[in-house]
Amino acid sequence: LEVNASSGTYASNVVYLNVTRAADSAYNALIYVANAVEVSKLTGDGRWLLADGLVGTPAFSFLGDDDTGLYSSGANELSFAIGGAQAAKLDSNSLAIPDGLVGTPGLSFLNDPNSGLYSSAADQVSVAVGGNELLQVRADGIQAKQPLELKANDNSNTISIKPTAALSASYSLTLPDDDPVGGTMLKRNSVGVCQWFSPWEFLYGSGHV
Repeated sequence: LEVNASSGTYASNVVYLNVTRAADSAYNALIYVANAVEVSKLTGDGRWLLADGLVGTPAFSFLGDDDTGLYSSGANELSFAIGGAQAAKLDSNSLAIPDGLVGTPGLSFLNDPNSGLYSSAADQVSVAVGGNELLQVRADGIQAKQPLELKANDNSNTISIKPTAALSASYSLTLPDDDPVGGTMLKRNSVGVCQWFSPWEFLYGSGHV
């Protein structure tokens, strides 16, 4: 069955039924060829096969929005195209999404589009809330951009942990690895390691009771 057989431009557009004497129905297929290129196939065992497509022309798209849809971006990969740009990639191991920005995080919410998760740098994931970076998660630690608040069990009051308005340098606090003895306090040495000590030691120095 030929389509537009009288037109020289479309003379190579052919729809034909390939019927073979084979026990396997997969060999019996309805194939669509456009400009001498096979672009679609309906197999005898019920599968509908499409061309891989491209990010700007996804294989499965829409008449009114032909650069948005699904395409195969590689072997065993399925990608989503939105407006001709890759919006997500799915393979057997993961679902990958664009990095995003602090104001438009890559993973956000329909009713709160400026809050969510985004990649703020290589090997770094940030949490955005209301278009502001609240938290960074890196290989070397977690950095909070706002005070850390500990709320009472009855939700009545909070304790905030935060630095001064301007720090002259960065420093660390390393907690001791032993349990405190009753009546002891915590102090930090010159390299940032905290130690338990007695208030008497603070008042009179070490070696005094």
